[in-house]
Amino acid sequence: EEFLGDGLIVLDASFNDSRVRRRLYIPKMRGTEHRLEGYDYYLTRDGFALAPTPIPPDKIR
Repeated sequence: EEFLGDGLIVLDASFNDSRVRRRLYIPKMRGTEHRLEGYDYYLTRDGFALAPTPIPPDKIR
């Protein structure tokens, strides 16, 4: 079997009170487990940057 890609990444922007909230979603990624709720991202002068993601307390060792 051949595939064009192993995953799907969706970039979304929503507007609220003259502010833009940008989110990255990964609805499909072959062979991995990933967050479905998305990640905040920013466009900076240096390029594309993901916002830090808080680690849930149950994942901290």
